[in-house]
Parts: sequence; C-alpha cells; structure tokens
Amino acid sequence: MSAATVLDIPVGPMIGPVLGRVVRFHCARADLEIDRLSDAVLITDALAAGIENVAIGGRIRFVVEAHSGCVGLNVGPLVVGGAQSFIDGSAFDHLGPVLSTLADTFEPHVGSDGDHLTIEIRSRHRG
Repeated sequence: MSAATVLDIPVGPMIGPVLGRVVRFHCARADLEIDRLSDAVLITDALAAGIENVAIGGRIRFVVEAHSGCVGLNVGPLVVGGAQSFIDGSAFDHLGPVLSTLADTFEPHVGSDGDHLTIEIRSRHRG
C-alpha cells in the first residue's frame, strides 16, 4: 500500500518542523528502521536549512510517499542548478557528498518547471 503527502508551503522557519514530522510519519508507515529514520531526519534538516536559496517564488513543494520498506521525497521546483547544489553543498574533504550517502537515491533532475530533487530511503532489511 502506498500513501503520499503533498506540501506546498512558503519558505520560512516552519519548513523544518513540518517536513520533519511528515517524513517521520511516512518512515513509520513504511516500517523503516530507526537508523534509516535518523538518516531521513538529517536529510530533511539539510533541505530545510538550504531551501530558501533555491526555491522559486518563495514557495516550495514536497511530495512524500511511503511504500513498504521505502520512503520517497520529491522536492521542487527549484532554480536551475538548485538540486545539484544540495548534493555538492554536503561534500566534505575526502568523503564526497554526505547527503547522497545517507539516501539510497539522491538525484537531481530537470522538469518543465525547474529543477527537482528525488530522494529515496529504503529499509536495510527489505529488497
């Protein structure tokens, strides 16, 4: 069974708390392990901290989906290059982009309305 939540919200201080709660809900619904939930929270915190710089028109859309053993997140539209900037901005010396290592999928792609970022976090115990 799949469930989705769509958030279309103004950029501001409430993004982190709202997005974090929605993602935690979907992680529980997908039956993800606590370490995967922690990874998801770190990712949403990073998104909330940097989204203001890449949002278009002062608003941002998040689509969060839960499937058995997987949580998916689509972020966008973003300014051109905005999705890649999240990945590049998380790089540390000799470690590469840390955010992309927390997720199973952390990929930028271009849509007709701007850049988007697709993120998937899967259970370590399911296929």
